[in-house]
Amino acid sequence: MVRFYKVLVVAVVVVAVGVGAFFAGRETAPTTTASSTTTTTRTTTTAPPVTTSAPSTTVASAICTVTRLHVAQSGGAAAAGTSERTFSLTNTSSTPCILHGYPGLLLLGPGAAAESTNVVRGGGLAFENIEPSTVKLAPGATAYFNVGYSDVTPPCSTGTAVEITPPTNTADVAVSVSPAVMACNGGTLHVSAVFGSTDVGATRTTAPS
Repeated sequence: MVRFYKVLVVAVVVVAVGVGAFFAGRETAPTTTASSTTTTTRTTTTAPPVTTSAPSTTVASAICTVTRLHVAQSGGAAAAGTSERTFSLTNTSSTPCILHGYPGLLLLGPGAAAESTNVVRGGGLAFENIEPSTVKLAPGATAYFNVGYSDVTPPCSTGTAVEITPPTNTADVAVSVSPAVMACNGGTLHVSAVFGSTDVGATRTTAPS
């Protein structure tokens, strides 16, 4: 009986030691917490710098303005009810300039009064139908354009001068003509594009001086 109690006491002590160790282990064991790491990638878009440039003056300064040109009638001819006048535009400045396109025209009567004028670009005759091209005028160089009109079918407008606005210009110049221009069909003038003196085909159409 005594032996039984000894065994029981030993068993109780073992259990108590085991339980104590279990709880001690729970108190001292490190606690590991899984951490979730979220990485945020920020994409930065840098807009290209805005560059504001002053308007280029290269083209504007290269235009043959009225102040840089001497404009005059250089020739005239008439046949079978159709007349032709050729006008010249000479660069009087010290730098090159350019012309491109068609001039503007207005017939002027006595006292520089405006006469009825109908300007048509191009026409059925060779000297009228010259395609536009860019003409670069060196200092002292000359460009031309032709004007054709009929003096047959009224109503007619008579001009002792022609107000000419060179291509790409807003200013004009009055050019005296001799003899006077009598343009019929309501003052209709057919005008060619401006062409350079080196354009052999076009210069063949100019009216004799």
